[in-house]
Amino acid sequence: MADRDRLYELLCSYDEVEDPLPAFYAVWCQGLAEQEVARRLGADLGSATAARFADCAGIALNIHDDRAFLAGKAGRWIAVIGDRVCASDTALRSISSGGAKAISMGWEIGGPGVLVYASDGEVITQFKIANPLVRSGEDPGALDSYMTGLRFGLNDDRGGALGPVEVAESITSALVLIGRVTGVEISRRWLNAGHTLYVIPQGETG
Repeated sequence: MADRDRLYELLCSYDEVEDPLPAFYAVWCQGLAEQEVARRLGADLGSATAARFADCAGIALNIHDDRAFLAGKAGRWIAVIGDRVCASDTALRSISSGGAKAISMGWEIGGPGVLVYASDGEVITQFKIANPLVRSGEDPGALDSYMTGLRFGLNDDRGGALGPVEVAESITSALVLIGRVTGVEISRRWLNAGHTLYVIPQGETG
């Protein structure tokens, strides 16, 4: 496993059914307690149960037709692994309102999705992980300083001896960038630790 693919490969190692992991969405929030993040995402707080990522790697899952997400502390941030709705720009506006910050990313079978960074209810920047030049927001270049040494653009053949960028590296780069922002990179230790699983009842969107 190449170092530049390591975080993608780490997440895929938890899926015993499909390889690679068909979908993954995550959000990190700073400035709110875990239960408040869960509430803003539309969770039934009474549904909280102990769980690990290893127990529910296909977290874009439904429980009795309800949606669900895993949440837990990651340094000074709260990390959430859920579905595409949890990681959307609409959700991040809600999570970050009132002076908080939030950042999200994800992928599906079709490849890398979008990285979104929001603060105080506004999307500061969002860009396609596979092509960061396609971006928007109040300050599209706000995360540029965190991108040093990272490669995102799929099939970009300007990498010299490293060769073109492929999906695993593009996604790993997005996760490394988020680790630089939050100060805590996603790790096997976090994925194996106990966190909280919340259910979002039908009809709730956060």
